[in-house]
Amino acid sequence: MLSFDITDKNVRIIKGTESNGTIKISKAANIKIDKEFIINGSVKNVQELGLLIQKTLLMNKMNEKEAVLSISSNYTIFKELTVPKVKDSDFPKQVKLEMQNAVGIDDSYAVSYIIVGSAKDENGNEIKEGNASVVTVLATACPQELIDSYKEVFNFLDVQLKSVMIGCNCITKLLLSDPKVKEKMPLLAVQVDENFINLNIYEDNKLTFSRFASIDPADYNNSKDYVFEAVNENVFRMLQFQKTRNPNNIIDNIIFYGDTKNYDKLVAAFDDMETSIIKVPPHIKGYENLEFSEYANAIGALFKRNKDTEKVNLLESGGTASIINDKIKSDSSFKVIMIGALAASVVIMGGITAVLGIVNAGIKSDIKEQVDYINAQSTIDDLDKYDDRNVKLENVRNYKNMAYQADNAYKSKPVLNQEVIDKIDEILEQTNQELNCLAFIDNIEYSDGDFAMVIADDHADNINEMDGVPKLPALFAQKLDESGSFAGLLYEGYKVSNQSTEIQGEPTTQTDEEGNPVTVEGQKVEITGQRVEFQIDLYLNGGDAELDDPADMSADASDENGEEGNE
Repeated sequence: MLSFDITDKNVRIIKGTESNGTIKISKAANIKIDKEFIINGSVKNVQELGLLIQKTLLMNKMNEKEAVLSISSNYTIFKELTVPKVKDSDFPKQVKLEMQNAVGIDDSYAVSYIIVGSAKDENGNEIKEGNASVVTVLATACPQELIDSYKEVFNFLDVQLKSVMIGCNCITKLLLSDPKVKEKMPLLAVQVDENFINLNIYEDNKLTFSRFASIDPADYNNSKDYVFEAVNENVFRMLQFQKTRNPNNIIDNIIFYGDTKNYDKLVAAFDDMETSIIKVPPHIKGYENLEFSEYANAIGALFKRNKDTEKVNLLESGGTASIINDKIKSDSSFKVIMIGALAASVVIMGGITAVLGIVNAGIKSDIKEQVDYINAQSTIDDLDKYDDRNVKLENVRNYKNMAYQADNAYKSKPVLNQEVIDKIDEILEQTNQELNCLAFIDNIEYSDGDFAMVIADDHADNINEMDGVPKLPALFAQKLDESGSFAGLLYEGYKVSNQSTEIQGEPTTQTDEEGNPVTVEGQKVEITGQRVEFQIDLYLNGGDAELDDPADMSADASDENGEEGNE
């Protein structure tokens, strides 16, 4: 038997058997779902999900043709009801009617339930309606449309779906099969998932309340710890709810299962309570090679059910058709109706057989005609011609696309021209005037749209400092950026260096002792100062590229040459 636990983002599969309350696991597999194949528990892409599961089953050699399924959805509705105990055949209908009245659903919902126990008043006395006892029921309503979406998936897989159950009913059977868990009553079991939280309250070894809550990172300011925050918040609310609901039965134990990577944080958050991760009951075998807490629902779905108190299979709890079927089976006239129906069917089937014989002969004739057409040489030649044209058409498209990309690459390539140089000179001149500087371009380099230049100012008295920092580099970079003439720029700071320059004095004319004129060289004067130097990389704008699709990729050989593809 295969057992599936399917959520929006994970499909967990167990291959196992159940015998006398013992579960033996032989294989396990987990599928991560990245795309939105399932939204809030409802399958939106049957074929893609089916193919994903089919591939996993083949890879893991899981060839079984029967399966049970655990599902989770925010569309499910949980409600505690008190229902008069009527005869067994009518009780499911009574629960469904009570559920419809209580939560306002129609017959498009399937209703499952478990009987919690006898209903009691505030004084602890059992409630009666006339001579009938009243029982407390935990009912679950699930849209039939959601159930049908999974039936389609398993039809695609060619696997017979034996039962569909809500996750809380699956984990309940697993938890209550462990004697150590029964010693912790009352307790709260919390399933943790990145998309939802399922919280179940257990009292007196029975599930007495269940709540499903979807979670979204956006509700927690997209915190990376949103799962932990959501669990913390919802557990706190559930504990407060239990205090109000049953103040004499306070919960001291919490069991976590599912995605438990935040367990250490949760232990710290609830340090005043006894917390634990779900343990493996002694009658579960073969679990050693899997993360037990993640597969808990799938394992729990394998247990057999007590049909007297647990009607949890949603396949048996459908809409109108299910109620009508129950009515017929419980009615005293069922046998009479059945005999009449059988007699009528014999007569009808005789007529149908004759008609079908005529129809079948016509169908066989049509099939032969189509087969002859398919096998004809002219059809084969036409198909070969069509395939050849599609190959040629694809080659033309590829060439056109390559030409389109090459043209775009050429058009969008940045170009250094005189207009760019003039713009840089203009901005540098504006900066010099504003700061009363004499900065100049000392060196330039250009490579593939990157224009690098070194700017310098050798005049110490023109540096124009603010708090000891030269204004020139930052202001020049700012003006370049604000001009909008460049795709971007890179400025990584400046450096100030000391420098000295020798200046030769003007020659003078003097007379020697004999009165002859003599030229005397001027004196050399050394001038020291500071040099401000910085580099700016400018990224030039490219040309405009065409963004339209270069070719209509929807065409084929038939479109090129008419409907039939003939030349």
